[in-house]
Amino acid sequence: MARSIVPLVPKGGDFRVVSDSEIGYTQLREGPVVLIGAFDNVWTMRITQDLPFGFEYDSQVRRLVDRKSPEKRFWTLQWQVPYTKLAKDYAIIARIHDSVTGQPVIIIAGILGEGTEAASEVVFKPAYLDEMLKKAPKNWDQLNLEAVIETNVIEGHAGPPTVLAVETWR
Repeated sequence: MARSIVPLVPKGGDFRVVSDSEIGYTQLREGPVVLIGAFDNVWTMRITQDLPFGFEYDSQVRRLVDRKSPEKRFWTLQWQVPYTKLAKDYAIIARIHDSVTGQPVIIIAGILGEGTEAASEVVFKPAYLDEMLKKAPKNWDQLNLEAVIETNVIEGHAGPPTVLAVETWR
């Protein structure tokens, strides 16, 4: 994973891949991190609260929401659908400078595991990463970046990822 994520790592930056059970706020402030997972990772949920794309849930639905769109576009998974019948999952990939910790953060997080798997594939495979970065401005490496990923779920596994949206900002 380390080699594949290098294009997303700020120049000269080291990073740690962590789960929320391994890290507290003090450790987040020590240096750049890669956060994996959404609803099972408290840090992902906190950090994505103010990003253009983020996760929301209630008793019936888990969703990925476009907070910047006037019509509040969203991508949803319904709890009533049996897990084995899920057709799609969604994820985000983000590379930001977090104002709370003062550190760079990379997030790879799906609504469910298949979405996280698809987002990881975008980061791992240069062709998918290139596809995502083509949707960003040329100076993306100087900006915060967040992308929405979609995958078809086939027999409980993530299919090829598709980049649905990319946002960048200062």
